[in-house]
Amino acid sequence: MASPALLDARGKSALVTGAAGGIGSAVCDLLRACGASVAGLDRVTPSAVDLALTGDAADADFVRSAVTERSEEHTSELQSRQYLVC
Repeated sequence: MASPALLDARGKSALVTGAAGGIGSAVCDLLRACGASVAGLDRVTPSAVDLALTGDAADADFVRSAVTERSEEHTSELQSRQYLVC
């Protein structure tokens, strides 16, 4: 019998900062395995994410702009989702 998922993240979107690093990429892998759509943010382009955002998470204007721009591109899909921020 398969073990239950650690977290049921189906229908949720996650934004993971530091997504290109060791812990960040592991968090991305875990969230994707649990069914979440994952946006990864890092100074180095993250891999193994549904949406890669390259920039500085300490730059509030960059983060706001990146999230707003992507949200506008996928408005109907994103309005029905719940979000996880890591």
